[in-house]
This record gives sequence, structure tokens and C-alpha cells, in this order.
Amino acid sequence: MATSCTGYFRPRTFDTCVIATIFVRPQRYTREFLEQETHFSLCFFPEAQRNALRIFGAASGRELDKAQAAGLTPVSDPSGCVYYAEARLVLILKKIYHQDLDPANIGVDLGGT
Repeated sequence: MATSCTGYFRPRTFDTCVIATIFVRPQRYTREFLEQETHFSLCFFPEAQRNALRIFGAASGRELDKAQAAGLTPVSDPSGCVYYAEARLVLILKKIYHQDLDPANIGVDLGGT
């Protein structure tokens, strides 16, 4: 995942729900899961997990069981959404909208970054 942001939305019933926007490059293995599933998790880890999590940015899940390599314990909620037991905060979110970004609509030159 390249970036994410979260916010709060107050629907007419005045119940508060969390809204998250995530951006995932089409080449990422994660994207396949997001396209198939109705729910996804955002996991936030304590600082002590920083070194273990480096494996997630260094290797593809197509070639390596990253959770095992990082020493993390995958668990799932009743909907089947996977998250990690070691996370200090987990948000289980329902996918409500998705759209591919059109590079032609980006108004600045990102210089290949």
C-alpha cells in the first residue's frame, strides 16, 4: 500500500463510522485480495515491530509467506478478514467504493517517483 488516510463520517442516523481511503498500485499482490474481498484490515503496530515489518516492503507475498518470515500471527474475524494478532490497533473495514486512478488526471509531474 502506498498511502492511506482515515476520517470519520456521520451518516443521517448519527452513528459514527470510520472511512479509509487507500491507494494500492495495480502491480501489488495485495490488490488481488482487495478486488476479491468485501472487507479488509488496516493494522497498526507498536514501534517494537518495526524491524519485523520491513519484510512486508522488501518481498512479494507471491514468493514468500511474509507473516511467517516476520514472525507475525495471522488471525481472522468472523467475516474472514485477516489481520495480525501483534497489531496494537486493527480496523476491519468494508469496501464501499473502488476506482482505478487515471494517470492523465494527475495534474503534476511526479518525476518518476
